[in-house]
Amino acid sequence: MTDIPQKVDVVIPVKTKESLRKEFIDRIYEEIPVNRLIIIEGGALSEARKKAYDQVSTDWFVFLDDDILLGKGWWKTMTRYIDDETGAIGGMISQAHPQLGPYTETVWMLRDPSKLGNPGINNCLMRKEALKGYNPPKIFWGEDQILYQYVTKKWKWKKVKVNGFHYIKLHDMIQLGYVYNKLKLYPKRWIIRRFLQIPIVSFLVGLRSHSLKTAYWLANYYLEFLVGWVKGLLY
Repeated sequence: MTDIPQKVDVVIPVKTKESLRKEFIDRIYEEIPVNRLIIIEGGALSEARKKAYDQVSTDWFVFLDDDILLGKGWWKTMTRYIDDETGAIGGMISQAHPQLGPYTETVWMLRDPSKLGNPGINNCLMRKEALKGYNPPKIFWGEDQILYQYVTKKWKWKKVKVNGFHYIKLHDMIQLGYVYNKLKLYPKRWIIRRFLQIPIVSFLVGLRSHSLKTAYWLANYYLEFLVGWVKGLLY
């Protein structure tokens, strides 16, 4: 059984250091036994994560995004899943966004969060050895799936529901869908299943949130992703 690390480096890629919020940084030090806080500014997200990884000096480290507010007990929950075969433990965290929040909770009610496609890299405890030799392409979107695919060639990647909130910055979903198609990050069967689920999940989210506006917003949000994905097939 792998021992729980006593200290870990925490790495955060940011567009600018001004985007870091003091309350989020304070929470990191409250929840994690920090060895060093490594902040990488600017550039493609895939390159920023690689540069941050190259500076890590601890056997385990934490990947965090600058829009994650850790909840109480985060470290205790994550370290519970450490073993000799695991290379990464991704946190499945609630969305602070008023529409995406009800969606996340509804999906978790229907499916075990550990079975979902999101690897949880925005709050992830990772073994340093698992990224040895990692050299990603220069991309701004989809880098989480590239990293996930690299690690899971040799190691287990566990997904664990944890306390906290993701104050997500919404993407252009059409562009995101287009990029995901070009990078071949999801198989066609996943896209088809996602398309068929849109009306059902949107309806359930509307019921849970008591808001038709939320249901409509969510359906439109994911339809834009599918439009972008189809665009990637045509161009």
